[in-house]
Amino acid sequence: MVNLKNEPVAVGGAITGLVTAVLAALTAFGVWEPTPDQTAAIFGLLTALVAVVTTLVRHKTWGPQTVQDARLLPPCDVPPAQ
Repeated sequence: MVNLKNEPVAVGGAITGLVTAVLAALTAFGVWEPTPDQTAAIFGLLTALVAVVTTLVRHKTWGPQTVQDARLLPPCDVPPAQ
């Protein structure tokens, strides 16, 4: 499972995917028929929301600054110790 503290883009992708799926389902079942202006407004707000969430969680992420730091990380194919 992805550690969301290290992956703010995963949070943004999850938000985008969820909202898009809900809107597509509502449209497919005839519950809602958005106009092009409504669609543009929703996706504009969604883009802003993802930008804000990414900015807010960015300070909680960590990435190696140097190759030396990267060598301290465990290999990607080894599950983390619990």
